[in-house]
Amino acid sequence: MRIKRFLLRYYPPAIIVEYVHRKGSIGSRTIQLFDLGQASVGVDEIVSRILTEESFLLSVAKHEKTLRKLIYKLMDKQCIKLGGLRYESFRSCIPHVLPLTNCVFNKDGTKFLTGSYDGTCCINDTFTGEIEFVLGGHHTSVVYAMAYDYPFCSRIITGSFDKTAIIWDAMTGDRLHHLIGHSGEIVCVNFSHNGLLAVTGSMDKSAKIWDVDSGRLIVDLAGHTGEIISVQFSLLEVVDQSKRLFVLTGSFDITCRVWDAITGECIHVLSGHSGEVSVAKFRFSGDLFASGSIDGTCVLWDVVTGKIRYEFSGYHKDEILDLAFDATGSRIVTASSDGTCNMYSVETGKFLCSFGDPSEGGEIVRVSFSLNGALIVTASTDNTARIWVTSTGELLQVLEHDGIFFADFNYESDLLLTVSKDNSCKIWRRCFGVASRKLSSIESLLSLREDAVYTNEIHSEDFSSYQF
Repeated sequence: MRIKRFLLRYYPPAIIVEYVHRKGSIGSRTIQLFDLGQASVGVDEIVSRILTEESFLLSVAKHEKTLRKLIYKLMDKQCIKLGGLRYESFRSCIPHVLPLTNCVFNKDGTKFLTGSYDGTCCINDTFTGEIEFVLGGHHTSVVYAMAYDYPFCSRIITGSFDKTAIIWDAMTGDRLHHLIGHSGEIVCVNFSHNGLLAVTGSMDKSAKIWDVDSGRLIVDLAGHTGEIISVQFSLLEVVDQSKRLFVLTGSFDITCRVWDAITGECIHVLSGHSGEVSVAKFRFSGDLFASGSIDGTCVLWDVVTGKIRYEFSGYHKDEILDLAFDATGSRIVTASSDGTCNMYSVETGKFLCSFGDPSEGGEIVRVSFSLNGALIVTASTDNTARIWVTSTGELLQVLEHDGIFFADFNYESDLLLTVSKDNSCKIWRRCFGVASRKLSSIESLLSLREDAVYTNEIHSEDFSSYQF
């Protein structure tokens, strides 16, 4: 077995080793480094652990130095300048005539989708603000839900109030398949991580799984007694040893369900809220998911056992409208109509800090981490988006945009997008003052950042990298 090359995944951090078998076939192994951002974990410890766990593939003599350089490069990507950091208005665009319904970034944040009451979806360029394609002419009502097939972003699925969904070619804007079968409005859609399956959730209380290549209906997920408002696939290669592909659904019937995506079997019916479920999301690894409810609570669930890991209650005074995991899945933040966001540790279940002030007014309708985890952005009905420092809870900046309902960073966090009910999208560009500094959760890295020898050594290596 021969090592062909090392690839880097920046967010969440991982090293992907491509190797060649004796017979010439190519394989790969992903080394997850979710703990890379923990200050208590040193580089020597990480390198030693990798060499021990992957001893069948890697050796101390051949690969220790390379691994060390790769880890430092990954650490560097987790850093962000904070001193003098600001986001300035860069571009504005109005891709639709009628009100917008939703917005989705592609994986690297270079493009974003907008859906509208005009029955179309637009593919927009994040950097120029220009429309690349208009996906239209087939839906006869509001386009409410949209998704890319991450990490490929070669296809798009749109869900409409016309009770149908459409799969599109993201490169050409052509319609590939028209998915017909729901008896109610489609309000949530998603792709599996291998891009082969798509799931649609509807007001008809069902979810359906479709074959992406053929457009054929594979399984009907029936059992909820209320409208389905959230659907998501787990990661096939990570969830439990049997490698079952799971689908998560959240419903107004106060429950979430975990399904086997291949057989359609309901694995768990999860009841942990006293009010309607408003949002439900897997963390990246797919072993845990969180649900938020109008009862003001957030519950963290174990996917395999169906047991509650932690319940976060008593922190919000009103309903939870959104939640987000950071890229490594170590922290979760919840957004509420009480005007605050709360952050918790996924590993310990402890409350970490709160963002926002209820006296300032405005429901927080959207919350997102930057992919390196250093910043959080919130969108509020007080016509502002607010940027917060994750580690301290400090308010970094207030961005004004009337009728805002969406705010998110692109992949590199050098751009930020806000979307408004007045049909406008505003792109904000990151800039710095004179006295800027780097912040990292790995404090020991700060001194290395000023080491010219270290910097030159890293960039002299020909490591391939990819982002997803």
